[in-house]
Amino acid sequence: MFCRNEINGLLKGSLKYPEGEGKIYYDISSRQSLFTLYERKNLGFNDVKNLFYSWAEAAAEAERYLLNTGYLVCRPEYIYLDPSTKKASWLFYPTDSEADYPADLCGLAEFLLEKTDHKDADAVDIVYKFYRDAKAGTFLLSEITEMIEAVKVRPGDAEEAYGHDEYIRDEFPAETGESKETGESSVFKRIGKLFSDRKAKRNGNEKEEGNPVLQTAETFEREGKQEQDYLLWQETEEEPETKETVIIAEKTEAVRELKCSRDGKTYSLKKLPAFLGKMKSEVDIFIEDDSVSRIHARFFESDGKVFIEDLNSTNGSAVNEIDLEAYEKVELYPKDRIRIGNVDFIYN
Repeated sequence: MFCRNEINGLLKGSLKYPEGEGKIYYDISSRQSLFTLYERKNLGFNDVKNLFYSWAEAAAEAERYLLNTGYLVCRPEYIYLDPSTKKASWLFYPTDSEADYPADLCGLAEFLLEKTDHKDADAVDIVYKFYRDAKAGTFLLSEITEMIEAVKVRPGDAEEAYGHDEYIRDEFPAETGESKETGESSVFKRIGKLFSDRKAKRNGNEKEEGNPVLQTAETFEREGKQEQDYLLWQETEEEPETKETVIIAEKTEAVRELKCSRDGKTYSLKKLPAFLGKMKSEVDIFIEDDSVSRIHARFFESDGKVFIEDLNSTNGSAVNEIDLEAYEKVELYPKDRIRIGNVDFIYN
């Protein structure tokens, strides 16, 4: 049923038998994952609305075709969006994914919690409800869409998220306690500290009170799943100065950039991750060329090394004349030649 019909809201799937084993292939052309698209920016109310409305539409269509909505994959790295409209398409995976559904819901809720714009009060309300209900096992998609529909008027500017402490107190009454602070300082610092404390405990890095805890932000893959380590910081008192400061030689920061062979223009890679493409509103490196996809490639750093990743582009990418597969990651070295569509660069 799923493979023979184009179901609105679901990624188109086709059943193939390579080497005699049945596998489902999904068409993700011109789409980017939720994880990738919001790697370096936050979600506002309209982003949250589009995500849940797309989810509700996909679930309704799946039920119309008598498909089990428990097979919709809810992991951020497998929810694919059109970069222009932000409409999501969902992956229907009819195997053992239903057993992972509750855990996937909680993972998605935590991802949205971290990525929501804390200045957008409506987005905060919706995501906290989703987070609380997912954790309690009482999540109903219809309640979230009803909550979104109740937002009649959007202010011209983002509204500070004051007055939402009840969500934190209801979910973690013993851990957070009362606070006289409001807005960002009350809600988001407390929820941030909560995540920090839990992360430290999971990693066995719990420190005594007063000591700094600092972990480097790094994206990595493990068993096909992507996780995120966040920057954790706990303030500590400054140590008294004891000895005279010794002047040492200033370290020279390495310059990382792309130089276009066509016009000699250079593009900085100082801040990573950086996205390259022709959709100006969504990328860091804007290349106006018909052969370049809207969001074509991603440059990122891991263990002090710089990598390029092709993001399922239409005309592909290459490093030193070797074509990259979709989502293939390749380490870059000085003087490497990079081809993006029909545009050539030198990495320095």
